Order: sequence, then structure tokens, then C-alpha cells
Amino acid sequence: PYITNGKLGYKWRKLPKDFEWVGEPGDLFGMDKFPGGGKRIVITEGEIDALSIAEAYMKKYGKVYPVVSMTAATGTAKLLAHREYLRSFQEVCLWFDNDERGKEALEKALKIIGIDKAKIIESPANCKDANDVLMTLGSDSIHSLIWDAKDWVPAGIIKKEELWESLVNYNNISSIPYPECMAGINAKLKGMRLGEIALFISGTGSGKSTLLREVMLHLLSHP
Repeated sequence: PYITNGKLGYKWRKLPKDFEWVGEPGDLFGMDKFPGGGKRIVITEGEIDALSIAEAYMKKYGKVYPVVSMTAATGTAKLLAHREYLRSFQEVCLWFDNDERGKEALEKALKIIGIDKAKIIESPANCKDANDVLMTLGSDSIHSLIWDAKDWVPAGIIKKEELWESLVNYNNISSIPYPECMAGINAKLKGMRLGEIALFISGTGSGKSTLLREVMLHLLSHP
């Protein structure tokens, strides 16, 4: 059952997957059970997945920690309506179905929650959702996947770990020094490397072409 604005409603399922609402249409399933704030909340795509996580919590801890679900993959508007409540937790872990609709819903949900709070829980390749994980791999796998939730990194954003790795790899790239007459540039740039472009600019007749010919002669002389 759902409680929305103090009104009761529930979803009627006709097998295999035909749903209709009786009473008040649902909000976020389970939201009325948990006050805002705290370490973590897990959001799933469906009610059975939320109940599966609740069962794993009960088995390990003897209590249920915050877990809610949308009414369906199309229910991301409910996340926006309760964004303030969800963001009152330190971490908001999104565990959506491992299918095309789930991935589309995940992209929308991540933008609603925000990069500073959102984490992603990924089901194993042989499992579609949290319920599959519980039924196939057991409750310990539920806890492991929640514990290993990954930070959301939007496309084009480089994490500090990746930036440091790039710097280390950059320092390992072989370089060729400029001619001795360009010792000052060598001190700054540490020579030339494949994949880089150095732009020499100055006024007309100041020696750019002469300098570059010296660089080419140097490269031909030091294969």
C-alpha cells in the first residue's frame, strides 16, 4: 500500500505485468516509513526490489534502513517532487533495472539528485534488478553491491584519481630535447613529445623560420 497526503492507495497487478491503481495513486513507496536525514537511502525502480533490499537488511541487521522505490521507470517525476527529502541523506544510491528503460530512468534520476549525493548500484550481468540478486545470489550480495556503490561522474568530468594517473603517465612519455640553443625552452617544456603541439609566435622577421629549421636539423641529426 501507498500513503500519499494521508490517503491510502495500492497497485493492482494482473499477471504478467498489467497494473492499475486502486484509491490514491502512489508516491514513493516506503517513504512514509523513514524520516529524512541520515547516512544513506537506496532508491529502486519497483516495489519488489525495495522489499528485497529491506529483507536483506532485516536478515543482517534486524532492522530496515531507508529504502524506497518509484512506482515504475517512468516515475522519476516523483523524485523531483521529493528532491529535498532525498537530498537530506548523505548518499542517495540508485539501483534501477538492468535494461534499457532502467538506464533511461537512471540518467534522469541522476540529474535530479545531483552529483554531490548520487551513487550508482549496478546489478551483475546475470541479474536484472535487486530482487534477482536476492533470489540468485543471496542477501550478502545485496549488501556488497550497496557498499560498493559508485560515485556518479558526468561525461566529460575527470575525477582526481584519473587526473593523477594521467599526470603520472605523462611523466613517463619519452621526450626529445630541443637543440642546445633552446636550453630555456627545454627547462620549461622538458623537450618535445609525440601528440603535443608547440606554437612559436613572434613578429615578422624575428627568426621563427630559422629557429624551426634548427629544430628540424636537430631532429634529423639525432634520430
